Amino acid sequence: MKQKTKKKHKQKTKKKQRFQKGPIAKKKHHLVAYGAVKGENRGEGTGSLEPFKNPIYREDPWFWLRDDDKKDPEIMRHLKKENAYAEKQTKHLNSLRKKLYKEHLSHLQEDDQQAPSIYKNHFYYTKTQTGNPYKQHYRKPKSTNESIRLPDKKSNELLILDENKIAETHDYCDIGAVLPSPNEDLLAYTVDFNGDEQYELVIINIQSGKKLSETLPKKVYDVEWGNNETIFYTVPKNTTMHINQFWVFTLPDNQCKMLYEETNNKFSISLSRSLTERYIFMSTSSPETSEIHTIDMKQPTITMKIFQPRINELLYDIQHDGYNGFYILTNKDDAMNNRFMNCDSKNTNISQWKEVIPYDPDRNINEFICFKNFIALIGSEEGLTQLWLLKRNKQGNIQSNTFERMKFKDNVYEVEFGSNYVFETPYLRYGISSLKTPFRLYDLDMRNVNKQHLIKETPVLNYNPNLYECERLFATAVDNTLVPISIVYKKESKKRVRPLHLYGYGSYGMSSEPGFDRNILPYLDRGMIYAIAHVRGGGEMGRQWRYSGKYLQKKNTFSDFISCVEHLIDLGYTKPKMISCEGSSAGGLLIGNVIHMRPDLFSVALADAPFVDLCVTICDPSLDAAVEWEEWGNPNTPKFHDYMLSYSPVDIVRKQRYPHLLIKAGLLDPRVSYWEPAKWASKLRDLQTKDSGIIVAKFDLDRGHGGSSDRYKWIHEQSYNQAFILDKLGLK
Repeated sequence: MKQKTKKKHKQKTKKKQRFQKGPIAKKKHHLVAYGAVKGENRGEGTGSLEPFKNPIYREDPWFWLRDDDKKDPEIMRHLKKENAYAEKQTKHLNSLRKKLYKEHLSHLQEDDQQAPSIYKNHFYYTKTQTGNPYKQHYRKPKSTNESIRLPDKKSNELLILDENKIAETHDYCDIGAVLPSPNEDLLAYTVDFNGDEQYELVIINIQSGKKLSETLPKKVYDVEWGNNETIFYTVPKNTTMHINQFWVFTLPDNQCKMLYEETNNKFSISLSRSLTERYIFMSTSSPETSEIHTIDMKQPTITMKIFQPRINELLYDIQHDGYNGFYILTNKDDAMNNRFMNCDSKNTNISQWKEVIPYDPDRNINEFICFKNFIALIGSEEGLTQLWLLKRNKQGNIQSNTFERMKFKDNVYEVEFGSNYVFETPYLRYGISSLKTPFRLYDLDMRNVNKQHLIKETPVLNYNPNLYECERLFATAVDNTLVPISIVYKKESKKRVRPLHLYGYGSYGMSSEPGFDRNILPYLDRGMIYAIAHVRGGGEMGRQWRYSGKYLQKKNTFSDFISCVEHLIDLGYTKPKMISCEGSSAGGLLIGNVIHMRPDLFSVALADAPFVDLCVTICDPSLDAAVEWEEWGNPNTPKFHDYMLSYSPVDIVRKQRYPHLLIKAGLLDPRVSYWEPAKWASKLRDLQTKDSGIIVAKFDLDRGHGGSSDRYKWIHEQSYNQAFILDKLGLK
């Protein structure tokens, strides 16, 4: 009997995928000097703060990726290689990106009108229309009845500025300031067509739309009207990090005149106008010292007067009280969280400043607005933003017994000032939101604080806040400091361990507030938890919180973030490898450190415009780096050199496993130069081990620091980022 033989089949074996690192820029010998260099400002000081007399040289093989003109063919070829690799590694996500984009649009009220701002005789507001990427600016006549807080729908509106028309022939268009003149006949606006934050000043006739002059400055930053015939503006030196000139433009003769130039590279100029419209304030400041010059617009000539000459480590801000004096917010006498003081306009020397309310070290006041009959102050207490109110009597004096903090229903929220442009109004405009509650704008009647008008609630389509929950948690840091965490999730997702996305920043005293963000809904609706780590270096817990996360304590920022992750794991919210993290700009420096310190905790990370080449950037005077010395330290000095190198993301990369990483950057970014993330990507790939994730670096060749100015393109960018993160977490 013939035996049946088994048919032989070729076994299909999976070909082992070759580990693809992506583009690595070639190395070229270059030495970076740290310390004193003849003819360059490398700092000054004594002892450990004196720059190295004999410079220390460190090899930087990717220094050649820097091109200030952004035109070098070899560099552009490398960036295009990066983009080609990014396209290859994310091509499979096209359908997910489209799905996410549709989700974002499903929550967006495309045809919408912003809450109207009241100024003089008109309501000013903006509109967006379906398909239009930019806003349109309108105004309507205002009723003489102060209690009418919204314009009459039947009254005629006037289109005063159409951003869509301005942007028609440009890939990028960011409208900065939009300011009507005091008599409301003219409109000044600033526009940036490159994403480099170098704004052009334009003045038009509101009724006709015609430009007044072709000789207006092409490079400005802050802008304020003085009166109907003068407009003040500031000018950056090389980058927007250092605003060093203050100018005035006079309309009758179309003349520009420089009024002040700051020669100290640590100081940068900003500009504001008092609510009374009597004073222009020019502030020149570093992170630790400030000095304000005033211009009284009632005087026949423009004369600058120093309010209080700079004193090292004295910070202050001022507002005109509407009578014969000023209110002052200052850290005078070691008030870490600011005193509220006043003085007479005849003598503004610090010796004449008097305290208005007793200083409370647990109450941090950041800003205030002075109205005729009351004062509103915003800051933080108990780790959340707070709003305080003070009433004034008919003589303008403070009624100190009226000082009170407003109470809000949510346990995790963000409160902020709205548009307040009228000194004599009885109304305060403020806004509030939480991680689950969309932004609401109110007009609070100070004659009866229990009475307030809801002016606008930001519409979020296809969204029910009752389906979500937010919480406030506290992680214990390595030094036993309690670090706040804000979290939000869909109620059903708390039942089991879930993927978690953790955001952090923690620099410059800037707070990451737990306000509403429509853009995180794709995470929440997939059952993820979204969390914010309020790490040291930020301002959530007052100025001391910032100081304990800067200089030689900067590493607290990173260890706090890791402590927050560990705490969320310990509580059972999530577990390692189900966690993604995100940071942008200085938050990118945070991400660069935590994925280096604890790569085992994270599956994927996003670093957008990451500040990662800390030491090379801050030692370089051509980049106006001196303005950063009072935040990070000066790497040219013995005191800071080694410590800063030990957490500079480019410098700490070593041979180890790294999680999946998406790096985003803009070629035209004036704040974090494109070559920083380019160098970081190459070094990470050069040293990552084979068990690492994919490192994708995407360089947008027509964007600046904050992404696209076109609202639809911006949503596409967010969809790109989120698709990458969701894919690496195994979510669709």
